[in-house]
Amino acid sequence: MSSSRAAHLAALCAILLSGALSAYWAFRIPIFQAPDEPAHFDYAMSIYSAHRLVRLSDGKPGWVVSPYTDYLMHAVDFDRIAWHSSMRVPNGYGTRSFFDHLDSQAPSLRTSSGRSGYINYIVPSYPFGFYALEALWMHIVGLFTGSLVAAFFAARLLCVLLMMLGLYFSYRTALILGVPPVAAVALTAAVGLFPLTSFVSSYIQPDNLAFTLVAAALFFAVCLRKRLTLGTYVGLGLSLGLLAITKYQFFLAVALPSVALAALALWQQRPIVTRKAARLAALLLPSLLLLGIQWFYVDAPGGSYRAPPLENSGYLQGIALLGPLPALAYLLTNSFNAFTECFSSGLCAATFWQVVGWFDTPIVIVNGQIERIVRAAVSLFSMTTAVLVALLAVRNGLRIAACIVRRHTLSGLRAAVSDPVFNSYLLFAAIILALYLMTNNSFAVEGRHWYPFIFVSLLCFVWYAPRAIRRSASGVSKALALLLLCYSLIASPYAIAAISNRYYGPATSGFVASTASPSQIVSGRAGTLWSVVDARYHAVPADGPFSFVRGTPLLASGGVLPQGKGYPTTTSVMVDQRLAVPVLSNQYHARVGEAFHDSRYGYDAFYAFIHTAHLGEGAHLVSAYAQIRDRNLYQPIFPARVFFITQSDGRFSPSSLRTLVKAPIVSGSVLPEGACRGTASLAGRTIGAFPSALLLFSGDVPPQRLKGKLEGAWFLVDSRPFPARLAGPRGSFLGTIPTDGFVPGTYDVTAYAIFQGSPVPRRVAQASRFRILTGGSKAPLVPAPAGCLDPLGQLAKHNTIPSKDAHGTS
Repeated sequence: MSSSRAAHLAALCAILLSGALSAYWAFRIPIFQAPDEPAHFDYAMSIYSAHRLVRLSDGKPGWVVSPYTDYLMHAVDFDRIAWHSSMRVPNGYGTRSFFDHLDSQAPSLRTSSGRSGYINYIVPSYPFGFYALEALWMHIVGLFTGSLVAAFFAARLLCVLLMMLGLYFSYRTALILGVPPVAAVALTAAVGLFPLTSFVSSYIQPDNLAFTLVAAALFFAVCLRKRLTLGTYVGLGLSLGLLAITKYQFFLAVALPSVALAALALWQQRPIVTRKAARLAALLLPSLLLLGIQWFYVDAPGGSYRAPPLENSGYLQGIALLGPLPALAYLLTNSFNAFTECFSSGLCAATFWQVVGWFDTPIVIVNGQIERIVRAAVSLFSMTTAVLVALLAVRNGLRIAACIVRRHTLSGLRAAVSDPVFNSYLLFAAIILALYLMTNNSFAVEGRHWYPFIFVSLLCFVWYAPRAIRRSASGVSKALALLLLCYSLIASPYAIAAISNRYYGPATSGFVASTASPSQIVSGRAGTLWSVVDARYHAVPADGPFSFVRGTPLLASGGVLPQGKGYPTTTSVMVDQRLAVPVLSNQYHARVGEAFHDSRYGYDAFYAFIHTAHLGEGAHLVSAYAQIRDRNLYQPIFPARVFFITQSDGRFSPSSLRTLVKAPIVSGSVLPEGACRGTASLAGRTIGAFPSALLLFSGDVPPQRLKGKLEGAWFLVDSRPFPARLAGPRGSFLGTIPTDGFVPGTYDVTAYAIFQGSPVPRRVAQASRFRILTGGSKAPLVPAPAGCLDPLGQLAKHNTIPSKDAHGTS
């Protein structure tokens, strides 16, 4: 048997083994226990039920619109398990009787339809390609069975098949690039057995189709370096067309380098005009036709809803308004943050190498100490690879520039487009960096965002990085590919053990409501309490990030400062200093584990669920305390958080306003400080600003012996409440008020203070005012007051919908 045939056979075995492993994961990962799988399944089922593509004009976006998704989420205890690292699957999950019972109670696949007037919330953001493919696949499965469980797992197994097909194209691409067969086979096996590959390919996620199409498009693109047949152009055109309706960012990253290579190849060749036209049509028409369906049918206007702009895109305006030097400082700082987040230590690096599930299942190789060594080595190799790849890109750029300077323009162009694989990876990395900077990482870049380029990413380590040092480095490439394969072979069993223990092991804790009495509270700082958010996953409150309608389930979460292994923490969370809230303590949080470079320290998050049906309209204070080591004493978890129960428009009712007017008065004052965004002019105690500004106000309440310690504060403007944060130990506080939605005129800013021991708010004696001016809003930004802390952060917070991640992971 020839060496090439032996390599092909070994690659085939590696692909089949990878598919078998992913199929095992597909059944081992509980239903919906993977990021965003409920939403992706819901979109596919919406198309399945409608027997056509879902359009924006079909209704308003909602979290779950298909009865199949809603049924499965409740039947498998989704809300109880997701993010809560101590919660396990229901009794009997995975058995035939359990799934038979699921099917017996499920809505019929042949009669049920979605919520009238609603579409899945990701319809405005994601193209239809993957979801239409899944719907078609489930329709085919439905011809043979009416089982909802069978349809769900068939949808997962389709993702496994897509992964295997992507591995095939990736292996062929590596060989065409000149990677030694041994290294190509080892790299294919390493990618296929890599824990991230096993995890992502095991659940319903459009990145699986993107992985296949990226691999296919790059394969046909590199084939153009040797073959200019019509079939090659057809293959590349179809791959790019399908990729265009799968994920826009991957399409852009692959299409530009591939089309550039194809166009240059056509221009250099001199066949007859009709052949050129046929090849050009095969290359471009699929993308144009499929994007036309997306833009003019799916996204066609007609309904009342309009797709939102890029999340936190207000940063673009904010960066420009900051001025040259602050903007440059922001760009440099966040570029470094993006580098460390993806290649060293951060949620992106963690979820690429170490964490699966809903960011709550760390993969620990051998033990914590060995894992720290492994992660340190991974970080070192990752950063070194990134630097060497950048060096190779710069060196190639200088050579191309030298060719152009010497008037060898054609040679320079040929060199520039000769490697679409390398160019696509650089372009995709640039897109990720641009999104990171434009949104201040509000989309929370994760390892799975790199998944469609995972083969190319590891190819950089095996093939491109060594060539930055030596042009001929086949021996090094073989060694590095085998090193990666060893990592995958070692990490894969530990990943299986991690998910088995996470979902099927013994439960380690439950929801406990405890109370910290004033006599038990001592000074110190025990951790951080995050913002109070809507606890319904991916349900965005219509009335703002701090105001909620009565009955909305809320979530208060946070992290306790690590105290070392062996010191369990009891967390007490109270509403209005009197109502104890059930808390789930000692939960894994990936960001905390990454911050301390030790997964053991990640088990210090807590989640408290607040039922608001019994709460009255008005401001409510959430305070938290942690009992650490000492059984009797608690330390406060700062800061206390204020949230509001209001009407559906985010305003207080007239009766509540009358109560607030009669609130006891406490000495103190409110002062305008300036604008964190936009321009502001101070005239005495009144601040004037244009619309779309973000005003900063400070308040001060002198220490009151009879009133107790200041626990929280908030502002009231035009019947709308806005939270403030405590800024010092002597009763000072700061808060921002966005002027969006305020018509020109004068508005009073009244502050209310909440003191320890009393949930009744007290009105601060001296109020302030601001005026909304008429005219433009593009005047240059004046220096932001020091209290703004992060002008861009404040800008983003008030110009977009709240984070869709209701559990504090984004």
